[in-house]
Amino acid sequence: MYEVLLFKHNILIAKPLRLNLFIFLKSGFILMPVFLCVSLGEVCEICPSSWHRGPNGTCYFVSSEGKSWDFSYNACSVLGAHLAVIQDREELEMLREVTVTGFRYWIGLSSNGSARWRWLDGTQLLTNVVTDGDDSHRSCGYLRGTISTFHSDSCSTELRWVCERSSVRL
Repeated sequence: MYEVLLFKHNILIAKPLRLNLFIFLKSGFILMPVFLCVSLGEVCEICPSSWHRGPNGTCYFVSSEGKSWDFSYNACSVLGAHLAVIQDREELEMLREVTVTGFRYWIGLSSNGSARWRWLDGTQLLTNVVTDGDDSHRSCGYLRGTISTFHSDSCSTELRWVCERSSVRL
């Protein structure tokens, strides 16, 4: 049994009759438990459970299975997110901390066959992409767990992926 304390902006805050406070984020027809952020006098930002809170009010989901870039793109969309668009060094360092060493992760970086690499938000990548061998069929970008460079591979290669979305502000 829960005592409902607040339901606003698809967020349900409920208190079990005998336990601590819980917050649920409504996603479609599913209520997902989320972490509770307690801060006095500041905006409280929360991420869904099993997501990592990053800089600038961003939440990240790190997959544990490998799929193609297109599948990963769609999986993020279903979660109300997009493949990660890495905007600065702080964000890159945070992702290195939450990804597993030895695995590769799709991010929101791709090329249309030209030498220009673009993020999903349309901005151009300002650094180089490392290619291993012939890059003619390597038009999707990925991140390696502990390496601070972006790499490319065939979009059909099955890799893990990182989704990004804004946190919910209370």
